[in-house]
Amino acid sequence: MLHLLANGIFHDDGIHDHVWKRAVERLDRLRDTMPNRYNEHLEKLRHLPALLATWTIGVAAILSHREELLARALYRPGWAAQAAGPGR
Repeated sequence: MLHLLANGIFHDDGIHDHVWKRAVERLDRLRDTMPNRYNEHLEKLRHLPALLATWTIGVAAILSHREELLARALYRPGWAAQAAGPGR
């Protein structure tokens, strides 16, 4: 998926920016499901797919001289606060 994001953004002229933003938002929502047991280290890893997608968007945006896309990618998708695990 990261390869698709990078190539899509690099060759896009801005028409599909909403698609790239939506991809990060969907990855962010995937982390909403809480497992039965809470493990702090594993919980932090749940952010990794969305973080890698955001990083890829940023690199591709800079290489294609589209810094406004980088600014939107860093500013627009909101990270929803997660409830603490059991006993926290």
